[in-house]
Parts: sequence; structure tokens; C-alpha cells
Amino acid sequence: MLPETAKGPLREHLARVRQIHERDLAAGYSRVSLPYALARKYPNAATDWGWQWVFPATRFYRDHETGQRRRHHLHETVVQRAVKEAIRRAGVAKPASPHTFRHYSGFRTMPGRATVVPSMACFRVARPA
Repeated sequence: MLPETAKGPLREHLARVRQIHERDLAAGYSRVSLPYALARKYPNAATDWGWQWVFPATRFYRDHETGQRRRHHLHETVVQRAVKEAIRRAGVAKPASPHTFRHYSGFRTMPGRATVVPSMACFRVARPA
């Protein structure tokens, strides 16, 4: 479902994020916050690569309950600003946001592109009334 042109850059991004994770882990920081029952069931999951954020924050925060330094995901406004700037630099005249791409990608990935309803199931969105 991911376009071929996005796979290479995503792999490169994940390699950089993995390096950050490994550096943080070596420093004793790379733990994500997990729901209590999940953290209890899988005690090592908080440091496992598979549970880390794809878009981690640039700074740490201190968890009030545990006192641990952790890295959360990027704040949504960071992504929104980056998308707006990319749209501006591309010279797109119409207003757009990250939400715009949700609809566009659903439409573009459909065979025949007749309707977006079947693709909405992929994104777990309610069917239009």
C-alpha cells in the first residue's frame, strides 16, 4: 500500500531513528511509555525497537510516575508546520494539511478510483452517510 517512491526514504528515516534509539538506550534513556498491563506483561517492551516511535521527539521529558527520562513522539504541530511549509515551497495554491493526504492517498490507492468507500476501511474511517 506504500508507494515505491516512499519506501527508500522511509527505510533511511527508520535507520536514523534506530541509531537515535540505540544511542539513547546506551545512555539509559530509550524507554517508551506503555499502558500498565502491557508493561507488566512485557517488561522489556519499553526498550524494544518495535515499540519505539517512528517519529520521535527531539527532546526528552521526565515521566512524573517513574522519574525516568523518555522520548515521546513528535508533537502533531511539528508535522502540521512541516506539511504547510512543503506545500508552500511546492507552490500549491489550495489550502492543505496532513489530513488532506489521508483522503488523497485513499483515493489514489484504489483500483479504478471510482469511489473512496472501500479504501476507507483500510484507514478505519466511518462510511459517509
